[in-house]
Amino acid sequence: QKAGIQTAIITGRQSPMVDRRFSELGVDFVIQGREDKGQALQHLAAQLALEKNDLGYMGDDFPDLTTLDVTGFFASVPNAPAQVQAAAAYVTDHAGGQGAVRELCEFLLVAQGFDPLALYQEDRA
Repeated sequence: QKAGIQTAIITGRQSPMVDRRFSELGVDFVIQGREDKGQALQHLAAQLALEKNDLGYMGDDFPDLTTLDVTGFFASVPNAPAQVQAAAAYVTDHAGGQGAVRELCEFLLVAQGFDPLALYQEDRA
């Protein structure tokens, strides 16, 4: 957030616990009950006036492949199906649920010239 990166979760499921958990984590947009994730991402991008190259997406299953035409960067995890991993520009070392999101966040911050440790220390100061 300090780096100016907005975050979103798109899930096919619907649960109040999902809203609560991701709100606690500071996720900007929680989109539930959307099976066509590409269409959901395209709608969000239009609302925010974002272009394809402004968007990144991390997916771990076949429904996530619908975002490929919408996003400029697609990442995945090593426990995703082989076809999903093959479509990814970046596959994390950590499995989904085992630190993959944090790994991707740090990768993106460093790629944009930010120091994740410095951002953390600013937050604690």
